[in-house]
Amino acid sequence: MNWHLTVGRKIPSVYLRVFSDGSFECHAIQYSGRERDEVKKAILTPGGLAQLRQLIDESILRGVEPRYKLNRMVVDSWMEWEINIPDPARALHIVVAHPSVGFPMTREEAYPPALLELGCSIWKLRNDVFADARPYAGCDRYRSVH
Repeated sequence: MNWHLTVGRKIPSVYLRVFSDGSFECHAIQYSGRERDEVKKAILTPGGLAQLRQLIDESILRGVEPRYKLNRMVVDSWMEWEINIPDPARALHIVVAHPSVGFPMTREEAYPPALLELGCSIWKLRNDVFADARPYAGCDRYRSVH
């Protein structure tokens, strides 16, 4: 989930939702809450699904903090990114507040490598199907799900 927080409003968007069968969907990012909710869907290759499961299963993700707060002063709007993995075997809930509109976990701003790697995989999947993201050169350093 992506939450755009601006002038007392919290506007939700489904940035990326991956299902256990390998299908996934992305919704248009909502900045005002009045945008058309365009949905695009795709299916991970069996290898891509296995890569994603391996990344989620890795114990290094267990050391990631549950919440990353804003790291600088923000005047009127920011984004919060919520990563939720409800599977009981690998349950994970992380919230990252970021002062700008771009996807944060692809920038090395005091985020641990495991979160950066997960962020790059999320960004890559989203970009492959929705193609609305700016390129992040930093992701070439991390494995990403295809």
